[in-house]
Amino acid sequence: MSAGVGTEEDAFMQENSRAFLIVARGDGSPTIYPMVGLYRDGGVECSTYRKSAKVTRVLRSPQISALITAAEGSDDRRVLLVRGRAVVNDPSTMAAVVGGVNPSAKKVPDAVVKRAAAAMANQKRCVIRLEPESAVFLGAARFLDAASPDPEA
Repeated sequence: MSAGVGTEEDAFMQENSRAFLIVARGDGSPTIYPMVGLYRDGGVECSTYRKSAKVTRVLRSPQISALITAAEGSDDRRVLLVRGRAVVNDPSTMAAVVGGVNPSAKKVPDAVVKRAAAAMANQKRCVIRLEPESAVFLGAARFLDAASPDPEA
């Protein structure tokens, strides 16, 4: 568990892999990327192509955020805002990391993990790791949960 992250927030990150990375564009405006965010050793890791715009943006401005949500269809409507510093891991070291991917992340099909491992091995992919400095559940999600038990209402 990271400093600034409570036990409830830590548990939520461990249990949920639906992530939306929020990074800064060159002009400072935010942009959001839907990702699979796997919790490993106190941080959230997302695999992506090394030449992607998100990697360029993270390298330029490593202070990023992520919204972590429960899977679609879950009764849990909480949204966790995680703020911290991102590191882009050297792709030459990533092939071994993919083999040790979070075993509780059963939502990632084996075929996807194998393709990602091959892309890591040939250095086309890398991992963006968000080191959390703070995490807080957003109040609006709690309000919606209490105010509207029917998601279609």
